[in-house]
Amino acid sequence: MGFAGHRDTWAEQVLPWRDAILARRLRMRIGVDADPDARRALRGLLGGMAAHMTLRMVAIDDCVRAGVAAGARQVVILGAGLDTRAWRLHELADASVLELDLPETQRVKRLRLGGAPVRAAQLRFVPADLHRADLGWVLGDAGHDPDVPTVWLWEAVAMYVPLASVRATLEVLGARSAAGSRLAMTFAVPDLLGAGTVGRTLNPGARAVFDLLGEPMRTVLSEQEAVDLLGEAGFGDVEITDSATWAASAATRMPRDPLGAERLAVARREALGTP
Repeated sequence: MGFAGHRDTWAEQVLPWRDAILARRLRMRIGVDADPDARRALRGLLGGMAAHMTLRMVAIDDCVRAGVAAGARQVVILGAGLDTRAWRLHELADASVLELDLPETQRVKRLRLGGAPVRAAQLRFVPADLHRADLGWVLGDAGHDPDVPTVWLWEAVAMYVPLASVRATLEVLGARSAAGSRLAMTFAVPDLLGAGTVGRTLNPGARAVFDLLGEPMRTVLSEQEAVDLLGEAGFGDVEITDSATWAASAATRMPRDPLGAERLAVARREALGTP
């Protein structure tokens, strides 16, 4: 896993204008004229969030590379948002990428990226409301081949949808996964702020923050529950890691992490019917 000096230069290009304004305001807030205590607090918060998301991105990049190296020729990104892997990863030169997301999200992304060249052999934008669409039909109509190994990416989405939707999505992915397919999925554990008295006391407040951001936390899973869900869908050999593990693998120090409740599960499909 490589981390030192990592920078996603595409991210700044696709960042929505509202987020860009917010980022500029935050930079001003932690500037030299800011209150010292506020500056330290915001720097710690932003530094922790940035480090967490960068480390998560690098960990999932490694999953994509490993899957492609093992023979996968399809990468499907569910709720792709501003994902830039089709533009960044040269390992996708022989793979096709399907990005599923809301039409408006894709419109803005395509507008911002313009005609920028992709590294993937093929990139398809598949407009879909993953909360309402028949995912199996959408994938088939988009050209996904269930007989070809696939790398599935489901990053920073599962915690924001109901458990029934998580289970239904995994069932579709499992049914469409040829032997050798891999799934990288992030999820949130129940102790958003850690175990113990402090965590139990502050967890309701942490959930309220997600509500205020317009992204209420709908599904939290213990690590064993995540393994069981993946197993029901036909995925096995599950490895679950967190930001501390990603930082250790990257030989870097992890600052205080406000998103420390997030986990990354990487699972494999060895053969249909046998996880």
